[in-house]
Amino acid sequence: MKRIYFDTEFLEDGRTIELLSIGLVDDTGATYYAINAECDTARANDWVKAHVLPVLQTPPGPSLTRDEIRRDVLRFCGDGTAKTGGSIEFWTYNGQFDWVVLNQLFGPMGTFPAHWPSYCMDLKQWRDQLRAEGKKPKLPKQTTPAHHALNDALWLRDAWHVFLALAAASDHTTP
Repeated sequence: MKRIYFDTEFLEDGRTIELLSIGLVDDTGATYYAINAECDTARANDWVKAHVLPVLQTPPGPSLTRDEIRRDVLRFCGDGTAKTGGSIEFWTYNGQFDWVVLNQLFGPMGTFPAHWPSYCMDLKQWRDQLRAEGKKPKLPKQTTPAHHALNDALWLRDAWHVFLALAAASDHTTP
């Protein structure tokens, strides 16, 4: 199983959603980060202007077309064979929009790679599940600038491992 933690930054206006940047990390420590060169940042709302654009290049990443990002994401995730890590499990934090943005790289919904699951796992949901069981999961402090897709994906991986240790200590399996 290849576990991929990811985050995206995006522009949205209530009707459309557009990839701004994407960060991926797996359990081996491999990372990927790219900025969508085709994204019109002039469309950014005030929140994105205040929180995302200032950290977009910290750490820096290449500005690539959506086609180049799609190609790189496929390479990073592998083809689902044992040689490239086998089946894939995607993790986000409160990532319903992130999942849509990732899938839109491949066209309309349902046209993502056949070996990908049709859903992603969500750490925020796992957190709520653990709380319902009487556990007190604490998210680790993020020490790098937030709202940067790669920083957030790295934080997510670290938080997942904190939750895994808590779940293991209480004989609870991952969702």
